[in-house]
This record gives sequence, C-alpha cells and structure tokens, in this order.
Amino acid sequence: MAAVLLLLCFVMVWDAPGLDVEAGSMTRYFDERRMAVLTSSLLVTLAVMAFLWFTAHLRHVLQRAERGA
Repeated sequence: MAAVLLLLCFVMVWDAPGLDVEAGSMTRYFDERRMAVLTSSLLVTLAVMAFLWFTAHLRHVLQRAERGA
C-alpha cells in the first residue's frame, strides 16, 4: 500500500520543472498546480505512515515467530 501511495504521488507531479529553471516558471508551476502539489504531499505522508505501520507489524510478527529471541 505504501508503494502504491508513493507511486501515485510521483505520478501527480510528474511534469514538475527541474531545479535548473527560472524562479518565475517554478512559481508559476506551483501557482497553477497548487492542489496537485498539496495532495501529493499528503500522499507522501500517508505512504510514510503506512510503511512505518508495516515495518512495526513485521517486527511484531517476526518477534512472535522467534519466540522473543
């Protein structure tokens, strides 16, 4: 699930300008695509939370399988 959310966030802002463009075109991009950028940021946050939940659950399952060793 985390990988799907992360992939979706990158697809939403795929056409973002690079770091070598003028400040005006970068500002214009963020002005025109404000909701897409904010939604992408939210999806990254959700992806990180899903990944942390997955790793915590995996640790729990492995610890139980190893009987606390």
